[in-house]
Order: sequence, then C-alpha cells, then structure tokens
Amino acid sequence: MTLRKFGRCGAMMRLPFCLLFALFCTTLLYGFEDQFLREPVREGIQAIYDLDYAKAQKIFDQLKKDYPENPVGYGMTAIRAWHELLFTSRNLAIYQYGIPTPFDDIKKDSKRSISLEEKQFLEANKTLQDFCEKLLKINPKDPLALYFKGVSYENLSTQALTLDGAFFRSISYAKDAAKSNEQVLQLNPSLVDANTSSAVSEYAVGSLNFLLRLSAYAIGLHGDKKGATAKLQEVTQKGIYRATDAKVVLALLEAWKGNPQRAISLFKDVRSAHPRSFMCDLSLAAAYEEAGKDPKMAIRVYQDLLREISSKAPGVQPGEIYFRIGKNYVSLHDNSLALDQFQKAVQESQSNAETKPLAYFEMARIYENRKEKEQAKECYGQAIKYGGSLPLIEKQIEQARKKIS
Repeated sequence: MTLRKFGRCGAMMRLPFCLLFALFCTTLLYGFEDQFLREPVREGIQAIYDLDYAKAQKIFDQLKKDYPENPVGYGMTAIRAWHELLFTSRNLAIYQYGIPTPFDDIKKDSKRSISLEEKQFLEANKTLQDFCEKLLKINPKDPLALYFKGVSYENLSTQALTLDGAFFRSISYAKDAAKSNEQVLQLNPSLVDANTSSAVSEYAVGSLNFLLRLSAYAIGLHGDKKGATAKLQEVTQKGIYRATDAKVVLALLEAWKGNPQRAISLFKDVRSAHPRSFMCDLSLAAAYEEAGKDPKMAIRVYQDLLREISSKAPGVQPGEIYFRIGKNYVSLHDNSLALDQFQKAVQESQSNAETKPLAYFEMARIYENRKEKEQAKECYGQAIKYGGSLPLIEKQIEQARKKIS
C-alpha cells in the first residue's frame, strides 16, 4: 500500500475513534462494593451533563478526601476535565454536533485557543495515571486501578484525535486503553461496563469496506459490527454505571453507519434521563439533522432550547441557535423563514466569531438564488467584513470574495 493510500485510509478510519468518548459521553464507573461511592458519583455525573463543572469538581475533590486510597475521585476529575475541554472547544456554527469531532472537515491548525483547559486536562490525566500506577505497584491485579488507568488513555486518545487530528497517536493511546480494559475483564468478567471502548473500535472497523478493514487489521484493529452492537446493548441493560455512556456511544455509531431512527430513539432516551442537559438537546437536534434528515423536528428541539438557553447553557448565546434553525429552514426550502432566522442570528449576541459572517453568507446565497443581486452583494460584503480573518470559514470567505470581485 502506498503512503498516499495509507494516509487516505487513515483519514477515513479516524472518524470511529473519536467515539471512544463521544461530544458529551461520560465514562462511568463499574460496580463498587462500597455503596457510599455511587450516589456522589451519580451526582457528579449529573453535574457534568448539566455543565456545572465546578459542582462536579467539588464532589470529586470530596471523594479524594473521603477515599484517599481509591482512584475514583481522580478518575472522575479527569473525566470532568475532558468534558470541560470539549465544551470549551464548541462552535455551534461550525461543528455538526456543536463540538469538534472527525465528522467535521476542520483543519488541525484552525482550532480555537483552549490552552488553559487543555493544560488542566493533561494535568488531570497525568495525576490519574500516577495514582493508578502507585496502586498497581501494591496490587498489580487491582481492577479499579486498571480500569481508571484505561480511562486516562481513552481520554488522551480522544483528545489526540478530535482536537489535535493526531490519528496514529490516538491509535497508540487506544491500544493502551484496550490492554487495561482486557485485564479488567479477565479479573472480573461480569464487569460488562469495561466492554464499551473496545466495542466502539470493533463496530467502526466492522463498518468499513473490505480493503479498509484489511488496512485496519494491519495496524492491529479488528472489526465485528454485530458483536460490538451486542456488547453495547448489554452494557445499556446490565451496566451499573456505564449504561448511559453505552447508550450515547451506540446512538452515535447508529447515526454514523447504522439505523438513523434507532439513533434518534437512543438520543431521546438520554435526553429524558438528563432533561437539563444542553448537550443532550444539541445531540438530539443534530441527529435529526444529520442522520434522520428531519429538519422540522430539529427546529422543534432548537426552539425548545432557545426558551431555556440561559439556564441550560451558560456562555452559549442565542445567535448560534438561530443560525442552526436557519440552516434547517434552508433544508426545507423555506427561504423566507431562513432569512428571518439568519437575521436574528446576526442581531442577537453570539458566542463564536464565525456565526455572524456565516449568517451573512447564507443570506447572500438566498438573495442570489432570488436574483436579488444588490442584497446578495451587500451580504457577501458583510461576510467578508466580519469573517475575513477567521481560518475556520476561509472557504466561504473565498467564495464571497469571488462573488463580488
């Protein structure tokens, strides 16, 4: 295989591995014998889904004090740090699911600055690894230490892929995670929760065509879509702490290469379980858009979200939501309503610099299709004015410049 073909293969294969920790999935814990751990962990996970990272961290810091020889507090801190990093990287005007994933064709060097959150994320995972290694020196067969060691590698694998675009670094970390999870399952076969990450890669590779599967096999990856689905379904049914995680992972995989309606149903279940979660709302709406091809239902979810955005998503502004509604009206060929939503997108406050120029760009295209040349030219000009220096939308800006040149 030539290097060029292998690189192309890597690009096609990198999508599945972002799902080791999908948009807003939480890696959960397995059945602790100590029942007192379960409730604070559940509360911390709920806080993560509700974007209340400070509350979550307060809970996990208390676990460190109450259980100084248990990795749970350190593990959940690393998980919280990953979710906060991912949310900080959000861009609702650019990314299909609101947060960066390999679903999006985004250049590696154009991601937004997230240096502080990234530093905290790397520190949290290094601390977790060191703590687990200390426990494993005392007892090499400590399943909880092995499990959280695997969690740290899963975190790093997903960060390498989704934020850095480092495919082979991501694969290396994923293999380290798989080794830890394999040991966990050997020590405790009833711990079905540990199957989740391996099921992701098996499903993904099993969804590739024959030649790509051969390429995956050459770098140590194996595929079994049916078997992986069964594993994830077992976790959703029997997992003590990872049932929600497995359901989100399965929904994303179904949206990618499976049954879109099944994906939507799973996202609905997660949203029902976490009604205050902005990310659950966004995932469901995106599933309607991208997998279900049902823009009317996506609009309904976004409109519901607009009414609660200030309480559900601190820092997220309505401009981005109006922009996404406008895009769905374009899909419905309702240009009048689309224009109305894009105009609201530029008038309302925005979280992302790309929202305003993209809204102007979309308005220009509508005016152009209507043969309203002056309005189209004006909107293209506004897109260039506000987006001329933004690398994430350089393709649209280049198109706008050509239109008015």
